[in-house]
Amino acid sequence: MSNSQDKHILEEDITHNSSNQWILSYLTQICSYKPSMNEIVKECLNQILKYDMYNSDILRYISYIYESLKNEKESLFFLEQSLKLNPKSPQTLNNIGQLIRASMKDHIKCIEKCQKAIKINPKIVNAYYNMGLAFQKCYKNSIVGKKLKTPYQKLYALLKQQNKYQEAEYCMIISISFYLKFECQLAFFLFLFCFVRIYQIYL
Repeated sequence: MSNSQDKHILEEDITHNSSNQWILSYLTQICSYKPSMNEIVKECLNQILKYDMYNSDILRYISYIYESLKNEKESLFFLEQSLKLNPKSPQTLNNIGQLIRASMKDHIKCIEKCQKAIKINPKIVNAYYNMGLAFQKCYKNSIVGKKLKTPYQKLYALLKQQNKYQEAEYCMIISISFYLKFECQLAFFLFLFCFVRIYQIYL
């Protein structure tokens, strides 16, 4: 299917579901990944923001939209609002960690958020991945900090003592292993689905 066809289908879906806040938020989030639909996304975002009530999922979708529009400040704001409504959402905690790591370079805070997410859901793959990247960056920054005698010197001692670089590698390995298990499970379920369909055809 071409990009123009995708765009047309999404525009129609948005038109038919403009009164449904949840569906409108979800569809707008999908559209936000297509730069050619930025104007439509902004119009829909303004419409979504007119609602008086939000749930944590909708606030998270709004955050994704702002992130796609390169507005990290608003994206973080809506993630934090989502977290207030659902403080035990591992997905939101990880998203906050990812955003502050990638956009704001706050690797320490990223680690804290990811650790909370993993404590709630030990199988959240992205949190291990983000935490691994943050640990690696902290380790490199701490070595530079030691040479320059900056506050990172204290962090260097802590990281060296706790072998954080190895922990970063461990986090990466965990995320990869969970991903591979997921792919194997998905392949198995697809196999079962196809087998059942073929069996039904030949009955």
